[in-house]
Amino acid sequence: MKEISLILEEKEDKEGEIVKFTKASEIYFKLLDGVTQRLDELKIFEEEIQDKITDTKKTESATDHKVEHLLQLQTQMQEQILQFQQLQLQELQRKSQPSTSASNQTTHLRRLYDDLERHLRSLDAMHQDVTQDVFISMITSKLPKEVLIQLEIQKGNNERWTVGKLRQFFNTYITAREAAESQSKETHTGPSSERKTAV
Repeated sequence: MKEISLILEEKEDKEGEIVKFTKASEIYFKLLDGVTQRLDELKIFEEEIQDKITDTKKTESATDHKVEHLLQLQTQMQEQILQFQQLQLQELQRKSQPSTSASNQTTHLRRLYDDLERHLRSLDAMHQDVTQDVFISMITSKLPKEVLIQLEIQKGNNERWTVGKLRQFFNTYITAREAAESQSKETHTGPSSERKTAV
């Protein structure tokens, strides 16, 4: 009986171990199955990410190409604007070339000022920067020496020329000369001529 009971106990123990093993193996296989599914999901997710990265790189490449094209267009436009400005300056220099015989006459100075203003306003209307120093040197190079000296006196030593200031002073100078000449004409045709005839 004792031997039979030992055999039965061993058998029960083995059956218990089998049940335990079966339960453990079921849990293990469930976990393994879950991990496998998760790995598959992660692979799909990784593929989707790679596709998105590839699409993004393609988009960036296309965008880079568009940006590069826009930059080229901008450069071409800037070159054309510079060429146009140079043509305008040449035209301005040609039209405002003073004649040697009458360079300091008031009528000539007024014509020169009007030409300068017309060209500078046209450039300004085309959104060009007319405050550059190149315009200062261009305008002063067209002025007679005597006029330039008078403008320098008006400006003062401590001040620096700007295009606006030069335009203003030049106009003021011409207006003053016109007023003086007009007054001088009135004086010569008025009482002073009568005095001369009386003497």
